Amino acid sequence: MSEVKDDVPDKYCFKRAQAKKHLPEIVDYHYDTHRLDSITGVTPDSRDRLIRWYARQPEQIRIEAHRFQTDLLRQNRNNLGSASDPVVSHACLVLAIQKMVRAEEGVHSKNSLTKEQAEILRSIRIARARIPKRRGGRKRVKLEGPLRLEVERLILNDGLSYRQASKYLRQHHNLKISASYLCEIMKEWGMTDV
Repeated sequence: MSEVKDDVPDKYCFKRAQAKKHLPEIVDYHYDTHRLDSITGVTPDSRDRLIRWYARQPEQIRIEAHRFQTDLLRQNRNNLGSASDPVVSHACLVLAIQKMVRAEEGVHSKNSLTKEQAEILRSIRIARARIPKRRGGRKRVKLEGPLRLEVERLILNDGLSYRQASKYLRQHHNLKISASYLCEIMKEWGMTDV
């Protein structure tokens, strides 16, 4: 077995931390979901649906949801308890998302909307449509970051085709990317002579 260097602090050395009983505490994920049900009045399936809706939104809308969450926490401070309680915080986030979804959907009945409310709803929908969606995602970030030089080397120096480079990235870097998308990215990088 290898010896542990003395210049490494205890918290970064597992063997020494284990010997001195400085291991991190085990996190307990047992929260009162019945309290969450009573605060929100939303079923667990509906909460999951709302959180998935939240995850699909652009960052500006997610920030807006947290603004609504903060408003709800402040308004209901006396009724719900401490804002530092994770159940209360999550319940307010679910309620804020529910409020946003209902506002966007027009509370499922457009007959009850006045012209002013319909115009406000229309302006909200137009503003949300103008927010740019995330494009490219993780694949583009990986290619533009640590793998850019390797992709350039594969295609330019080693003479691999886009399809072969795509296969190489899938096998050796677990990055599933199509050859046409790889070609599009290389053109964006200014390598159109390939």
